[in-house]
Amino acid sequence: SQQYGSCLWFSRNSVRCLECCGHLQVPNDDIGGEEDELVVHQRAWLCCGDVHSLVAKTTNFPHGFADKCDNGDNINPIVAAIHQWSKDLPENKSICLKFHDDLAATLKASVESYKHAEACGKKGNFFIIQKRLGNAWNELGVYYMKKTLVMDYAENVKLVEKYWKSSYTCLTDGLACFDVCSDIPNKALVSANLGRLMRQCAAVFSTLAANQLEEFSQQEKVYYDKAISYYQGALQILKNRNSYAEIWTSIQNDLSGVCFTYGTMLQDRAPLSRLPPQEIEREVLQILLKSLQHTEPEIPFCAVGSSRHILFCLRAGDGHYRLASLYHHSIRSGSATQLKVKQARGQAEKHYKKAINSYLLEHHYWKILQVHIEYASLLELYGISCRAM
Repeated sequence: SQQYGSCLWFSRNSVRCLECCGHLQVPNDDIGGEEDELVVHQRAWLCCGDVHSLVAKTTNFPHGFADKCDNGDNINPIVAAIHQWSKDLPENKSICLKFHDDLAATLKASVESYKHAEACGKKGNFFIIQKRLGNAWNELGVYYMKKTLVMDYAENVKLVEKYWKSSYTCLTDGLACFDVCSDIPNKALVSANLGRLMRQCAAVFSTLAANQLEEFSQQEKVYYDKAISYYQGALQILKNRNSYAEIWTSIQNDLSGVCFTYGTMLQDRAPLSRLPPQEIEREVLQILLKSLQHTEPEIPFCAVGSSRHILFCLRAGDGHYRLASLYHHSIRSGSATQLKVKQARGQAEKHYKKAINSYLLEHHYWKILQVHIEYASLLELYGISCRAM
């Protein structure tokens, strides 16, 4: 707290001095020329932003920082005079020159500080500023996103939606900053956070609809589709797993998870009042297959027995199991032609076998038993001995 307080104290006095020079119309040559003045200004604002960013991440936030920053303001008469001359700074500048008691205000102060540094031009540390401004926007966006997790949507509709919009604005601004400085991993991470935001919106509406025993809504579909689009965009930014393997795997996990949830919601709460069963079945198949496309390729890269390995194997098994059950149900419904029944049987058997091979015996034995029972009922339908399994 001593170091952060001192850093902000010096940084804000540097800003105030430069502001006073501007008000007093001090010739640029007296302070090193116009370009040097902008670079000094830029560095001062950059320091302010860094302090607020670091303070927001400390474990003892917000205790002690303001005291360390304010102790010396009235000791030096020159500093006191500078403060008096520059006391009427605009709000978007004055909030950057002091510590705040809440996290949101601190993150906003960080963003504003970096924006003022950015406004000083492309000289000096411009690309560093873009990267830090992007990080600050991302942190503020994630803050708003997390804020809604502890809120009841039904009781706070306007406030939750306000936070969603704020989160979206911050994250898209962060994405634009990382685009300017061509920061590939951070662009991918922010795009993934946008996917996470869309997934969170979809989950809220899914919970509301499920509690009221309603069908899968168009609103849920829109948010799930947006989530998938942002996650796929993040993967396209990375191009492949070679350079950023950990980020790639994390995004693959999120994308496969949102596809699986989307598919199961659509299957379990089918919107039969809006769509024919055949179209719903086709959509479910496409979405679950997409989940498998982003799950199975990652399994070989996971350490055997790790939590991620167990999760991917479970999701792959569940995906194949649901697909097998879908084909099995279409056979028993009796609505398909003989050719389609034959094709469905082949697909059902294939996915039952893949589900059994995907599950881990030591972790998912009850799932394996469940698949065997359902697979056996399919074989019995055709008079085949279960030994054929």
